[in-house]
Amino acid sequence: MTMPSPGATSRVGMLATRLAGYATPERALFRCRQTFLGVDLEGKQVLEIGAGAGVFSAYAAAAGARHVVALEPEAAGSTAGAASAIQAMRQELGAAHFEVRAETVQNYDSQGRFFDVVLLYNSINHLDEGACMALGHSEEARAAYRALFDRIARRMGRGARLIIADCSRHNFFGMLGLRSPLAGSIEWSKHQAPRTWARLLEPLGFVRERLDWYTFHPLRHLGCLAANAVVSFFLSSHFRPVMRYEGRPQGHFA
Repeated sequence: MTMPSPGATSRVGMLATRLAGYATPERALFRCRQTFLGVDLEGKQVLEIGAGAGVFSAYAAAAGARHVVALEPEAAGSTAGAASAIQAMRQELGAAHFEVRAETVQNYDSQGRFFDVVLLYNSINHLDEGACMALGHSEEARAAYRALFDRIARRMGRGARLIIADCSRHNFFGMLGLRSPLAGSIEWSKHQAPRTWARLLEPLGFVRERLDWYTFHPLRHLGCLAANAVVSFFLSSHFRPVMRYEGRPQGHFA
């Protein structure tokens, strides 16, 4: 079992400011703790799908995970951005149990490894962007995502946790057809509400354990007064459900 070394997570915070654009180490670690809230990482097998700069995978590795696999299709590149950042994150952290794979989840072969924690941080809509936009009216799109989720489930052990972090399409600025001053890059139509993802996952054997709403670091002391669906509607609408995998339902074939 890989035990967290003293200061290991603090080092992730420092690397996140240099390699991933976080303003301060404290803000990076605050977001990591929000993302893994209530999920035990100690001794766990962790898979991150669409790992970007690798901050959350690095945090899991530093926080005691047994093995971490970060899937980032751009990681094979050498240009600036996520490709170089995630490789630098892994190398500078010096964690042998932190593995970076330049693959999509569709192509990834886990070679019999089963994961205890699977993270999709701001990447769920990118698994199939066209299908994501059409989920509300297209059975073909829903079938495409069910197939993706089934593929992920086949790599998870019973009782494993799936963490999804994304922005809901239901947002004050989105309703007005405006870009949010707090989340200017978000194209609201390319996202879905948490209940949409739950409805797709539940028939595959997933049960929702909790649903949390992210808040910003300056508002952290307000606790649940700031981290809730109502306040988030006027901010970034950034949510985080944790789904527990209970195994493939009887009679389910994919």
